[in-house]
Amino acid sequence: MPRKVPFPVGLFVFRVDRLANLFHFVNNMAAWHFACSESYNRAWLAETGELTEDERAALDAFAAVVREFSYGDDRWMGKAFITAETPDAAWEQARSLVGPEKVSVVQSVFEALSPRFARIWESDEPRLRALPERLRKAIASPGVGTAIRALEDFYDTPFPALTVHLLISRGKQLSAGGANEGPGHVTLEVLETENLMEGIEVLLHEGSHLMQARRLEPLFDEFSRVHGLDTSGDGLGNARHLFHEALTGSLVPGGCLSWKLGRQPHDHLARAERARARGAEAHAALEELTARFLPLVATYIDQGRPVDGKLLENIYAAYAAAPPKF
Repeated sequence: MPRKVPFPVGLFVFRVDRLANLFHFVNNMAAWHFACSESYNRAWLAETGELTEDERAALDAFAAVVREFSYGDDRWMGKAFITAETPDAAWEQARSLVGPEKVSVVQSVFEALSPRFARIWESDEPRLRALPERLRKAIASPGVGTAIRALEDFYDTPFPALTVHLLISRGKQLSAGGANEGPGHVTLEVLETENLMEGIEVLLHEGSHLMQARRLEPLFDEFSRVHGLDTSGDGLGNARHLFHEALTGSLVPGGCLSWKLGRQPHDHLARAERARARGAEAHAALEELTARFLPLVATYIDQGRPVDGKLLENIYAAYAAAPPKF
């Protein structure tokens, strides 16, 4: 495949932006979605003190707005605040997405939480700005290019050039990311991650989501119609989202591509047990489903075969044998 940029390091442009991180901070502190990290919030409160009544009210108001335009919605506000080049452009785009009345609410929330965020940003910004050099070295490590080419074979499409928006986070053993901001953009949360290869696996996971549109989505549309799968719910209750996450997770992080990176796949069943023990039933179900999908997907990766209808039928059989319980 012809490329205009060096492979693989040149596929990634890293960006650190204050407004993007303020949005991420407020969005996570609002704790409105299962994807919001409780451990981040506990750490940030330990560093800055308990919330005031005004801050709690502001976060409740933010949650009420953002629940209307959740992850995956065309009007998800992260598309504005994470990706816009300037603050003015971000606010203008947000107004076009959700309307001036709701944006006015968000502006008030940002004003209420900005002093607390500023205390965190003062120490975190220099650490974020030091990350790109370390990440480029990790991407240049043996195996990353091999893993990316395996993804390209699987999805039958080039790995996309990505703008990677670096966001504040907490936890030496934690890494996270997202692909909700639209084509060409992903977020990455590895500020304190000790082993950056874990972060690279997350980066490949999010890039994989953006690759799915060409081959997987048309297959999945027909697959869903034939089996009558509900794809209307939010989060893991949406069959499309559940299957996509389990299939992508069976690749990376901690999936069959981990071997190409010199790492071991996750013990997904053990992770499911730990998730269930803390009451995270949806995450437990996802880990169990990923464990069932992994050997099926690994066969395709080993043979260099692209995802096809037969694979979807096989993973559906694995799903139907013991449907996830939430």
